[in-house]
Amino acid sequence: MQLVSCFPFTECPHLLCRDCGADGTCVLCSECFQRSAHRKHRYKMHTTGGGGFCDCGDEEAWKDGVRCEIHQPAVRELDVESSVPSGMSVRAYGVAEQCMRYAVDVLSWNMNDPLPLDLREDMDDYYVAVLVNDEVHSFDEVIHKMCGVLKCSSVQALQLATEVDRLGRTSVLIGSKSKCEEAKTEIKRGTLKKGRELRVDIIPALLLAHQECAIQLLQWLREIGTQCAVLRNLFCEVALKSPANNAVSGSMLGEVLSMDALLWKDARNACQQLFMRQ
Repeated sequence: MQLVSCFPFTECPHLLCRDCGADGTCVLCSECFQRSAHRKHRYKMHTTGGGGFCDCGDEEAWKDGVRCEIHQPAVRELDVESSVPSGMSVRAYGVAEQCMRYAVDVLSWNMNDPLPLDLREDMDDYYVAVLVNDEVHSFDEVIHKMCGVLKCSSVQALQLATEVDRLGRTSVLIGSKSKCEEAKTEIKRGTLKKGRELRVDIIPALLLAHQECAIQLLQWLREIGTQCAVLRNLFCEVALKSPANNAVSGSMLGEVLSMDALLWKDARNACQQLFMRQ
């Protein structure tokens, strides 16, 4: 048996696939479930105060769909340096440097500052109300509030709550800034718990689009790095390089470490998997 142990869960939702589970104790965390074949099967969702471990990768726990997309066996590495064509390393270095620089900049961008001119488009008047995971409010509280404010179904509200838990944030409304501010006020009203209200950020739609693109770029670089040791080493050089003309800012890795606590779950995972798990 080869076990791929995911993170332990306490009160976060876990899911049981009725079609593939070996018994009623075989469960997946929400992150693995959303990236597995089981999401299209018959399933049940539970929460528990006792805690447990995700069974993703446990061959004795599942009749089919043993591993989610995240925990698939790694593709065989291309270790031979000669496998990289002449001149490709120079071009790959430039591409990686531009991608990483762009990603670090937009993920850490102050939402109140205008984007650089070369990143602007005809979306400056649109904003997005983004619900952010605060690790305090329960699934039921979020679902109830989403149904009340957004007038959506309980199924749609559950999808939003699951996405907040899995990614760290989710978009709940797009429109003018004033419309998003109104939604923010309604969502936060009456949700004070342990000194916190539900957190809603108002983010320019264009900045949000760039941030989602940045996460995809980081995941793309990581995927390439897992398949080619030469390129992985090159990416590490880019991450550790300190600009000669700006020694204060240090390397991009240093910037990522300094902004880690400010990122939401999806962005933090993308940065950590590329910059710290290569």
